[in-house]
Amino acid sequence: MAKTFHRPIGWAPLEILRRLFLERPLITLSVPVFLGLASQPLVRCCSEFMNVYVGSAGVLLDGGDIYGAGHGYAYPPLAALLAVPFVPMPEFLARLVWYFINVGAIVALIRCAWGMAGGAPLGPIEATDRREWLAFGLGLVWIVPYLLNALSHEQTDIVIAALLTSGCYMTLRGRPMVGAVLIGLSATFKGPTLLFLGYLVFRRRWRAAALALAVAIGANLVPDLVDHQSGGTLLGEWVTKFALPAEKLTASLGNWNDAHFNMANQSLAGSLQRVTNSTVGWNSGKLDIEARTVPVGPGIMKATAYTMLLLMAAISAWAALRGEGRMARETALPSMPSPTAIEFGAMMVLVLMMSPMSALAHYGLLAAPILCMARLAAVGRYRLAWMVISVGIVIALAMNKDLVGRTAYDLALWGGVTTLSAIGLWFGSIVFLAKGALRGDAHEPQAAIARQT
Repeated sequence: MAKTFHRPIGWAPLEILRRLFLERPLITLSVPVFLGLASQPLVRCCSEFMNVYVGSAGVLLDGGDIYGAGHGYAYPPLAALLAVPFVPMPEFLARLVWYFINVGAIVALIRCAWGMAGGAPLGPIEATDRREWLAFGLGLVWIVPYLLNALSHEQTDIVIAALLTSGCYMTLRGRPMVGAVLIGLSATFKGPTLLFLGYLVFRRRWRAAALALAVAIGANLVPDLVDHQSGGTLLGEWVTKFALPAEKLTASLGNWNDAHFNMANQSLAGSLQRVTNSTVGWNSGKLDIEARTVPVGPGIMKATAYTMLLLMAAISAWAALRGEGRMARETALPSMPSPTAIEFGAMMVLVLMMSPMSALAHYGLLAAPILCMARLAAVGRYRLAWMVISVGIVIALAMNKDLVGRTAYDLALWGGVTTLSAIGLWFGSIVFLAKGALRGDAHEPQAAIARQT
């Protein structure tokens, strides 16, 4: 009689998946998601990366003017040069390669942001503090909608966020020059992150600020090695045409790409202009935006917005200095985000608020301050942090048209609720920054002391 072979239970596919989930939960969950999303660049009919970046790269190779080619390229020239390797590729392959570059940037962004937040290594579920997993999960729920938005647009925003966050993380790890190079590289793609130099100057990191500026300028002079038809440098052309053109200086506040009430603009200027000088109505079942009969003048609007931004910057500086003084008298537990990490996070919010255009795809830049706030809520159990996280998650979920419907989505965009969530994150960061030392756990001091020792 033939022997019956019984396969061990541990060999069953479900058992293997269960063990993988318990031992490598992040890999087990993220790999299927990223592979599933990989179909997106293959089925979408339009690609900003292909049309704008790769199209302009082809113009650059042909010796043409990337700013006059009609591709809508309005960024510093380096990104066009970096897109040159994609020119000979079939479109589906180029989009797929760019997608996985963005996936790598997401991994770097989240890892560095979690490190900035002081998070514990997320190993096997059974061997990791559940509050650490709760903090990580809360942060992801807030961040992921914006990262998915950036992935769907196939822009460079995720790469920018990863470079800036990595630069801050390396600075925290005691490698400020490496951090400065990464911060400078983040500014080579788009201008707003160059505002981060203001923080480096404030903290008297003169060499880091100089190096970051040199990298941002020097890298964007490299494309001039390729022949082109415009006079001067490509970087100079970008500055005069897009960064500081004369017509932009006299344009209405929040105006971007000739859209007077641009719904996508969630910077402070964009939201303030839209809410103050426009009204919402209904036309054929769709949201209709109309200018107010008696609008607030452009001079008053600009004075109001710039005053608010300067006030936010001044309050940030005050909180940093006040917290620094308190830190000299108290000892912060290492389980909480460091004051410097919170300072970096507050500055990231200011970069988005001060930018002339901050769309939803740009909000992945807030991964670090969001995860800092999530750990303050879940691990530190601060009520203010719970409030900030709760509001931020609700607003982030409202930015999903499939979840809330097109009308609610458009109304939320018009009202600038994403701007409000960013300001709330900034306010929470400032409060904790001014406190200086942060307790490790509000309800279990003995456990916190044990972690400290």
